[in-house]
Formats: sequence, C-alpha cells, structure tokens
Amino acid sequence: MKRSLEQMIEEDHDLLRNGMEAVADTSIEDVDERLEMFAEIESRLFAHEKAEQETIHAQMKLYDETKPLALLAEEQERIAKVLTIELQNVKLDDELWLPKFLALQGLILQHMSFEEDSIMPLAKQMLDQATINRLGIDFERHEKEEFKQSEMVYEN
Repeated sequence: MKRSLEQMIEEDHDLLRNGMEAVADTSIEDVDERLEMFAEIESRLFAHEKAEQETIHAQMKLYDETKPLALLAEEQERIAKVLTIELQNVKLDDELWLPKFLALQGLILQHMSFEEDSIMPLAKQMLDQATINRLGIDFERHEKEEFKQSEMVYEN
C-alpha cells in the first residue's frame, strides 16, 4: 500500500530526529562520523523542505486561513537553512560546532512538531482526499529529485 502524505512526512521527521540525536551524541573527536551523519541529515532535510514547499505549503498558500501557517513553516525552514550554512563554515572539531548544531536541532524539532500538530491536521480538514493523494505523489517525486541532486553535490 502506498504511504500517505502524512506518513511520508512523519517518517522523514523520524529519520531526521534520529539522525540529529545521533549527531548530538558525538564527541569532538568524532569528526569523520559527524561529517558523514551531518551530510546525510543536510541532504535529507533540504530535500524534505523543498518537497514540502512545492506541495503542501503551496497548496496551503491558496487559502487565507492557512496561508499564514505555510509562510511561518517556510520561514522556519529558511532560518534552518541559514543555520545549516553557518554550521558548514565551522570546523567539525571546533568547540562551537556542537552548540550551533544543537540550536539547529532545536529549531528543526520545533518546526517538525508545528507541522505534525498544526499543518497536517488542518490540511486533512480543509483538503479533499484526491488533493491530499495528489500532494503525496508530488511530494514523493519532488523529494526524490531533490535528494538525488543533493547527493550529487556531495559526490563532486
């Protein structure tokens, strides 16, 4: 059975939560492990965010009642991207790296809870099942495309 849009988003969130927790548990000496895990999280995060923006957020921006929520979610994602870029400019064995990562983790955890507790329930309430199904198909396609592109960036 195909996964629903909500299932895909929640599964991604679980992967990101677990990955961020694993990074947070690393020590300053675990540079190689941090690099590998952070690259995976970053690729997954950006692919996920882009897919959300192209699907569920775009749909929610069509309605006056939900547009502010979609804009808030996208602003949280923009700030997460800024923090991620800042983090890329700090050496992995720098004592500032982990505190910066933990700040990013906190923002992302808050953002995921906002999506799960506010955006998805409202989307299910406002949108018909056919629209939700279409958004799920589009989400999966966008996410795969973005993730593939981000993996190519890390390989080059």
